[in-house]
Amino acid sequence: MADAADAPVHRAVRVHPEVHVHPEVHLAADFDRAAQLSTAEIPLIDFAPFLDARRGSENSAVAAAVTDAIGAACRDIGFFYLTGHGVAPHLTAAAFEQIRWYFSQASEWKRRLEARADAYRGYFPPRDVTERAGIDGGSMEAFRLMLDLPPDDVDVVAGTPLYGPNRWPADSPTFRVVMETYQRDVVALAMQVQRAFAIALGLHADTFAAFFTKPLLNLQPAHYRGQQLNAPVRELGVGEHRDTGAFTLLMQDGVPGLEVRDRAGRWIEAPIVDDAFVVNIGDSMMSWTNGEFVSTPHRVVNRTTTDRYICALFMNPDYHCVVQPLAPFVGPSRPAQFEPMHNGEYWCSIAQAGSAGYGADGVDGLDGLDGLDGVDGATG
Repeated sequence: MADAADAPVHRAVRVHPEVHVHPEVHLAADFDRAAQLSTAEIPLIDFAPFLDARRGSENSAVAAAVTDAIGAACRDIGFFYLTGHGVAPHLTAAAFEQIRWYFSQASEWKRRLEARADAYRGYFPPRDVTERAGIDGGSMEAFRLMLDLPPDDVDVVAGTPLYGPNRWPADSPTFRVVMETYQRDVVALAMQVQRAFAIALGLHADTFAAFFTKPLLNLQPAHYRGQQLNAPVRELGVGEHRDTGAFTLLMQDGVPGLEVRDRAGRWIEAPIVDDAFVVNIGDSMMSWTNGEFVSTPHRVVNRTTTDRYICALFMNPDYHCVVQPLAPFVGPSRPAQFEPMHNGEYWCSIAQAGSAGYGADGVDGLDGLDGLDGVDGATG
C-alpha cells in the first residue's frame, strides 16, 4: 500500500459515495434536531502548510497562521475540521471498506474477541440500555485497537496493565493489514497535531511529546445502526459526554450524527466535510492547559435509517503519565482548576467498569458513550 506521504494533500473525496442518507426519524423532546450550521461557521483548517513547513517547503509565517487558527478554535468551541492532513484518500476508503465488512459479520463471530478487563481490546457489542421513555442508548458497536507492543517490551514484561498486543480475527488477514496501516498513518498525523497544539499555546513544539512516548491510544472503528421507521423506540448512539484523553481525530462516512454543544448550551450538528478529520479537545488537554483549551460536550445521534460508520483515534497519554495543569498555565492569579490524575490508574478503573457492562469510556469504555469515550470510544 502506498505511503500516505505520497498522496496529494488537497484532494477532496467522499469516503462512501454510494451512501444515500434517508430522511431523519423523529426523536422525542430532549433529542430534537440540533442546529444545522454551514461549514463557514465551523473552523475548517488546512493543515498542509504546517506539514510542509516541517518538511522545509513552506513559509513559516503561513504555518504560523495554521497554528493560530487551531489555537483560536480550541479556545472557543474545542473542535474543528482538519483538511490537508496527508492521510491518503485511498487508504481511508480501504479502511472504511474493511470496517463495513467487519461489522456486517455475525454477532457470534465478533463476540469471539469481546473485550475484557484483562484484554481491553477487540469487540465491544452494543449496550442497548434505556435512556428514557421511547429512547434507547448505546446502539453503537465498536472494535478497539491500541498500541501493539511485543512480548519483550519492558512494560509488557513488567505486567503494566493495558499494554500488550492487539487482538485480531484469525481468519481475516486483510482486515488486520489495512487497519494497522491506517492506524500507523493517523497516529503519525496525531503526533504532528500535538506539536501544533503546543505551538498554538506558546510552548515548545515538543512539550506534549513527552506524554506520548507509549500512549494508551485507541483507534476505534464503530457502527451506529440506522433507525427503524415504525419502531416504538428510537435509538441514541452515544449520550452526552466529553472525551477523556488529550484529543480525538474522527473520520466519518457520509451519514451525519456527531452533535456538539457550544458554550451557549446550543446543540450543533457537525456537517459532513469530505476527507476531513473532526478534531476535538479532550479532558487531559483541558487539564494540561488549565482550561485554556476547551473539552467540548458532544453526543452521537444517527437520525437516519442508514447505518453510520466512523473511525476515531483517541490520543490518550502514557500509562505512567500524571495529568495535571502545566506550570505555564498556573500562577498566583490563575490557580490550578484540575486535580492531578494518574492516567494509567484511571484507565484501569474504566477497564474494570467496562468489563462489567462498559465503563465510563464506554466507550472508552468505549471511550465515550457514557463510558464509551464516548467516552473515548464514543466520539463520532
